[in-house]
Parts: sequence; structure tokens; C-alpha cells
Amino acid sequence: MLEGPDCLQLDENVLEALVHALTADRSLCVEDCLPYILNEIAHGESDVGAQRRRGTRGRWEHAKAAEVAESLGRALNSRAGGKEWSAAEDGWNMFLCGIGSGRRANGEVREALRALVGPATQALAPVLEFLVSEENVHEDRLLCARGFYARAVSSLLRVHLPGATEKECVMWLRRCDWKKGLEELLSPFLQCEVEPLAKELAFHFQQGMKTARREEPQHFFSFFLQLYERYNADVRTHGWTSPNMKAQDSISLLALGSVSLAFIAVSVFRGVYGWCEGSQFLASRDFTVHGVNSFIEFLDRARGIIHGGAQLLLAESIFFHSAFCVFLETAKVAAERSFTTGARALWRQEFLAMDPPRAFHTVCGAYHMLRCLEAVVRRLGVVFSLLPTYAVSLWERTITPCLSTFVCVCEAAKESCDSNLDALMVSLEVLGCAHAMHSAAEEWMEQCCEVCGGVEISTSSLERLALWRDELTRGTTHDVKQFLARLFAEPGLLEWRDLQAWDALLRVVCSGKTPAHAVVYEDMKLSLTRLISEEQRNSLKEYCQVTSMGALATLLGKTVT
Repeated sequence: MLEGPDCLQLDENVLEALVHALTADRSLCVEDCLPYILNEIAHGESDVGAQRRRGTRGRWEHAKAAEVAESLGRALNSRAGGKEWSAAEDGWNMFLCGIGSGRRANGEVREALRALVGPATQALAPVLEFLVSEENVHEDRLLCARGFYARAVSSLLRVHLPGATEKECVMWLRRCDWKKGLEELLSPFLQCEVEPLAKELAFHFQQGMKTARREEPQHFFSFFLQLYERYNADVRTHGWTSPNMKAQDSISLLALGSVSLAFIAVSVFRGVYGWCEGSQFLASRDFTVHGVNSFIEFLDRARGIIHGGAQLLLAESIFFHSAFCVFLETAKVAAERSFTTGARALWRQEFLAMDPPRAFHTVCGAYHMLRCLEAVVRRLGVVFSLLPTYAVSLWERTITPCLSTFVCVCEAAKESCDSNLDALMVSLEVLGCAHAMHSAAEEWMEQCCEVCGGVEISTSSLERLALWRDELTRGTTHDVKQFLARLFAEPGLLEWRDLQAWDALLRVVCSGKTPAHAVVYEDMKLSLTRLISEEQRNSLKEYCQVTSMGALATLLGKTVT
């Protein structure tokens, strides 16, 4: 035995704390309490007053839990919806208020879940036993008991997470730290509603089954969504919810069941399809992309059906970074390939156009790439609502390289022209594509920044595109001025083919709806007023009207009074 006054005081503290602990819970023995008490004292918790307060609170909780259990026992033996049920509900609510206020008074705002579950399980013991019993009971009594149980679990969780936001609740559910602590309390609900569906999923999707071919993961997600639809319908039909409880509440019994089912589904999916980091099957790009596509389709259809916590758990488990990067790389390759296949995909435009673009392949390719990227961004919206940081990966791995490809291909199209006039026509046609691509890229960047919050996104590629677009605008304006200067070097020697070329050029300018095309048009008007007199412009306008060069006649008409 240790000697000295301090050691004697320590022994007295240990003894008094031990007495209080054993008095508070008579099911405990010395071996259960002593290590915990010694640990508390070793870390500075030698205040006997604190020990006494905890002991008093524990005795109060167990006493009140016994009262609630007794009240529930009477309710279960009475008719459904009677005053006994109202009394039991009032007793439970008072019990929870007492627990919550007591813990807040002691600075335990977010008490460990296990400390709450113990007294709560004691209080709800009659209902738990009733729900798992195999005896035939009247349906009204069963529905009444299930409704009370569901409300009790939801209210208990609100005590555990006071003031939690919807996002905090979703994150708490996704972590699944509660699974072990709530195992006994949730057992009646999980055994009735979740476990049968989980067993059905595991039965249909196991190695060797025709329903579980590795190259067809879409069947898994389709069946899984059907299970969730059945789950939502069953919990309503079987009385686990009520009009004032929604299946998609931030925190509820139904949310716990939804996350539990998702947790099991992730395990089944990984085992059957080999879907995990480092898996040899993910070395196949086609397999990975098809799996990601199937899951995106599932998430898109699952809105409003699957709880947010379950969706987040599924997304984080299946959309691990390496698989998602493979998908983004494939999307980039597809978008860049669309530049070369755009003319084939949009062949009707050339067939129906009055004046097909000189740079038809480039223009169609650019718009086809734009449409492809828009589809990718739109499709991944459901992913970014769950995993916001993945929007940065989309911008850096898919959009940014495609913007660089766009500039390179457009430059090459301009440089491959045989004449200055062709180069000018191509520049005007490409100018519209440049404005469309820049506007779309700005919107995509804003979307990415919005979902990512404070995460910084590199804008260098967008700035390069804007710089190239502005240079193209200035260069095109300069080339138009030179074209007109050559045309009117000797006004009396204007040829029919020169006027036709000018009219065709004007039609391209007028068809472009961008600010750059408007600038080019205004520069043409100003150049005309400087190059030829009003009388010459009027005479030329009349000639163009007679010869059906409408675009040129309209321009000349705007320069005469």
C-alpha cells in the first residue's frame, strides 16, 4: 500500500468514486469500474463532486428509463392509439429532455452515442421485445408500436446531434460510426426491412450468376435502385413512418436504414465486380468507364429516392479518384475526337445551308466538341453535388486540354488556306466558334468554382483562349481593311468577281452574332466612307440591288444619306 497524505487522499477518492459507480448501476462489478476510475483520476479527474454528479445523473436516467419502460408496457397491452400511448410518448419526450438538459448543463453538448443508447435501450426495452417477437399480434397494435419506435429513434438522434445542420447530419450518417453503438436499438427495424433486401441483393449478385457478369454492372445498379424503391414503399406500408416524418429527413430511423443498405451494397459490388483501388479489372479502360457511367446513371435516377447520406457513402466508395480520372481522360479523348468527326455528325448543316462555311470541317468540329463537353459537364452535375472537389479534376483533366486543342486546330485551319480571301473567310467563321467556346468555358468555370467553394481553379487556359480570340478579332479587322483598300485602289476597275467575293464576305459577317463580327461590320462602313465618295457608294448600291447582292447593297445603303 502506498503511504503519505496524498496517497491516502487518492485512495479515498477512488473508494468514493467506486461506491457511486456501483450504486448508480448495480449490474456492474468492481473489475468493470476500477480501470475507468483510475484512468479518470490519472488524467486529473480527481474531483469527487464531479464523480458524484455523474453518479446522480446516472441514477436519475436509469430511474426515468424504468418509468418509461413501465409506461410502454401498459401501452402495448392497451388498444392502439389509446391514452396509454400518449402517456408513453409524453414520458419518453420528458426523458429525452432531461437527458439533453442534463448533458448541456455539464458541458457535454455532443455526448458519446453509447452513453445515450444505454438508458434509451432500457426505456424502449418493451417495444424492442415486442417488435422482434414472433407472436401473432393485431396489425393496429404493431403499426402503433412501429410508429412510436421510429419517432423515438429519430428524437434520440436529435438529442445526440443538437443543432446539427443537414450537411452535418449527412456527414455523420456517411461515417457509419453509429453502426456498432446503435446495433441493439436498430435491430428490430433492420431485421424487418433492411436485412431481407440485403440478402436478396447478395443472392442475385454473386460470382458465377448470370445477373452478375462483370462487364454488365448496370444490372447491379438497376436492381439496387428497385430495392430502394421497395424499401421506401415498405417502410410506409409497414408503419415505420407517419405523416409528420419524411423518408428523406436529415436524421431519422429511415435514414439509418438507407445508409445501412448502401453500406452492404458497396461490399457486394466490390466483391463481385472487383471494384477497388489497384484491382486488375480497373486496368481495362472500357470496364472502368462503363462502370462509372452506370453509376452516374444510377445517381441521376436516385434523386429523391435514396437518402443523401447513403448517396454520399456510395459516391465516395465507388467514385474513388483513380477510377474517376480514367473517366475524365476518356471524356477528353472523346471530345478531342469529336473535332474530327463533327463534319460527319453534322452533315445535314452542309446539305441545308445556303452558303456552307469554307471551314466547314473546322466549324462543325468546334461546335461538336462544344456540344460534347456540355454533355459531360451536365452529366457530372449529380457527381459534383456529392463530391464537389471533383469539379476541379474535370476542369484540369478534360476542359483545359480541350481548349488548347481547339485553339491549335483553328489556327491550323487558317494557315492551310490557299489565298488571303479564303484565310479571311475562315477567320470570320472561326471567330464565331471562338466566342461560343469562350462563353461556354466561362460558364463551366463558374459552375466549377461554385460547387468547389473556396478551392482555387487555374484560369490560365481560359485566359489564353480569350487572348487568342482577341488577337483573331484584331487580325481579322486589319485584314478586312486591307481587302477593301486593295478593292478600291482603282474604283473604276471593280470587277464582278470582286463584288461577289465582297458580298460573300459580308454574308459571313452578318451571320456571325458576336461582338467581334459587329466590330468588323462597323469598320467596313467607316472604310467605305473614307475610300469612295457618297455618289460612288450610291451608284454601287443601285448596281448591287439590281444584281441581287443584297448584303453588299444593305451595307452601302447604311453609308449614304
